[in-house]
Amino acid sequence: LDELEAECASLQERWERRGARPEDLERIRQLETVMVEKDALVARTKEEMAYFKRELMNREENFNKRFGGGPTVGVMQVIKPKDLGAKNQGKKPAFGSAPRGLAAGGMGPASTALKASSRFKERGGKSEGPVYGNS
Repeated sequence: LDELEAECASLQERWERRGARPEDLERIRQLETVMVEKDALVARTKEEMAYFKRELMNREENFNKRFGGGPTVGVMQVIKPKDLGAKNQGKKPAFGSAPRGLAAGGMGPASTALKASSRFKERGGKSEGPVYGNS
């Protein structure tokens, strides 16, 4: 019985000291290579996302500067605030319930077209062309 226990212990020790199989080592190397590639892809994607967020904010600011960025109702928030619950308590939603053009008592897009048409007729049917800047 002592011989069997000694043999079992030596086999156990031999099992624990065994080396890895070559095919296992090759698979580990392949998976590590794939992991490095995926990590690089994730990092590049995060950088691109940050770039596009900054670009979108820049374009929105330029648009508002150029075309009279009056009230900023309904402006898309590219970078979300950390704590939405505490900041938005008691505030109205970003988008109003009144349709566009009707909030100020107008008649909507049709009345805007009529006003533009009457201004066109006042100028003798001649267009002044596009207006660039504040001149």
